[in-house]
Amino acid sequence: MPHSTRRNKKSSWAKRIETITSDGWTVVAHINPSASVINHSERETSTGVRYILPGLTLERLQSDYDRARVQWQDGECHTRLTEILSRTTWDVEHAVCLGVGSFSVDTQNRWRSLWQLVAFTSIVSAVSKGSTAIKIWAQDPCFTSLDTEFLESLGITVVQHPQAKQHITEKTFLYAPFVDWSITLDFALDETDPSLYIGTDIEQIMDTLERISKTYEYDRYTSEEKTVDTERYIAIAERFCKGRDTCAFPKYEGQAYWQDGLKIYWKEEAEKD
Repeated sequence: MPHSTRRNKKSSWAKRIETITSDGWTVVAHINPSASVINHSERETSTGVRYILPGLTLERLQSDYDRARVQWQDGECHTRLTEILSRTTWDVEHAVCLGVGSFSVDTQNRWRSLWQLVAFTSIVSAVSKGSTAIKIWAQDPCFTSLDTEFLESLGITVVQHPQAKQHITEKTFLYAPFVDWSITLDFALDETDPSLYIGTDIEQIMDTLERISKTYEYDRYTSEEKTVDTERYIAIAERFCKGRDTCAFPKYEGQAYWQDGLKIYWKEEAEKD
């Protein structure tokens, strides 16, 4: 499989707009200068209420998903990703999807979330061992009751924070597209060892943390000025990257904004001869 070089110092870091959820998650809007808006925020009224798309039903949501899945399976990105994954012998029993966003809230981002889900379920199929069913969990504070019903119709169990972490083992496929770096490191990757991880570029996170440690104090979650524990975060990232190969997620020829910047990480010993 393709190997990446050690950290690219020239990689750009997307601008972010952050909001904090009631259960401690950071919901992030990413603005990539070379792509459309990528974000995990949902449109809210002045009272903070989020609205489900008018007229959206479970049947329509399932139809939207099926339509996206057909387009995905016919695309070059799916073909290339399947080829990459086929080069490795997988022993995956669990799949965890973090921070994919809502599929039902009335924003432009619901289709981005659907495309990310289509890719996730496709990857689960690619790394499955045939007759052995992979147990699948999803966690996101943005999920609505309709989202939960929809995911359960696909055989995906929705859990609440922090329950997803107990399912991240050495036999887990972890999918965390564009989840905030502090959640990725503090929650998803600290003291875990997933067999396959697809999400934010960990080496890019390390580069950013090194710049933070050298330039300014960062206000994390509160109004108090404090320095990020960059040494701890970098140690988590370095431990995770050790013994793993990586490559970029293949480009999708359609709506590239939903996957632009994702990386694939897998354990070196899992590669086929």
